[in-house]
Amino acid sequence: MSMEYVNRLIQNETYLKTMKEIHDRERTRIFCHHGFNHLLDVARIAYIMNLEYEFGFEKEFLYLCALLHDIGRAKEYITGESHEEAGVRLAAQLLDEIGYPEEKRGEILRKVGDHRHAPLPKEGVNRDNFFWFADKKARNCFACGAAKDCNWPMEKRTMEIRW
Repeated sequence: MSMEYVNRLIQNETYLKTMKEIHDRERTRIFCHHGFNHLLDVARIAYIMNLEYEFGFEKEFLYLCALLHDIGRAKEYITGESHEEAGVRLAAQLLDEIGYPEEKRGEILRKVGDHRHAPLPKEGVNRDNFFWFADKKARNCFACGAAKDCNWPMEKRTMEIRW
């Protein structure tokens, strides 16, 4: 399975510069960080969920979604704009820069744009919201030293390992 576009992305100058800016701005942050460890955890959990639930997404698609979903954090830290809105714009630019096929971009941009507010039906995980779950389950809240100061509601916190 080719990961051509994923590898183009992680070597892209704009992407690397933005990831460095996020890293620099989170250097003293006590809460969750949004660097490569988090992004790759999200990718791998999304991929496992995709296989278990048989959603049929391509592996490279899921990795691109994961590697791009928090890319707007740099803009959020500077201007206060929501990172998902800023992320959609920057993700579109980056997908263009790496030559990702135009006809496949829409779903990635939707995942970037709604990864914080996906529809959460009572029946649980589905094809529309599993990426939201992957993002949340990539957090190790059960072992976090800053948990007592965290403003995340308990129902969003990852207190057990499933994927």
